[in-house]
Amino acid sequence: MIRHSVVRATPELVEQVFDNLREDARAEIGGFSKEVLMRRIFEKSMSFVGLVEQTPICAYGIREAGVLEPAEVWLVSTPLIETFALRFLRENRKFMDWAVGQYGVLGGFVQVGNVRSQRWLRWLGFELKPEAEHSLLGRVYPFERRLF
Repeated sequence: MIRHSVVRATPELVEQVFDNLREDARAEIGGFSKEVLMRRIFEKSMSFVGLVEQTPICAYGIREAGVLEPAEVWLVSTPLIETFALRFLRENRKFMDWAVGQYGVLGGFVQVGNVRSQRWLRWLGFELKPEAEHSLLGRVYPFERRLF
């Protein structure tokens, strides 16, 4: 039987995810250096890594924001997430239910072309807002989930 687990993110585990990103995830974060991304993941962020056996297949979390901004939700994954998506989606849903209770509002941006992540966000209860232009990411859908 294949063993799945979710553990607190470490720089080594997140590095393994980054080294094996899905192409659409690589395109979405292409404008940022690995160093900047690692700093953002570990500063003011609650971060986790999904493992199959001992292989990292995704990293996700919530980055605390300013007083008037929602906490930022993020996820990056390797191609292996496709094989084990249902298991991690279930765990992710529990985490997002907990997080929206803690923060009240969760949000972020997903690129217009990243249909896979858009489906993931909708399944987790997020509302995609009208298309907008983001200074670093290009054409995006802002997304949000509120407690009330």
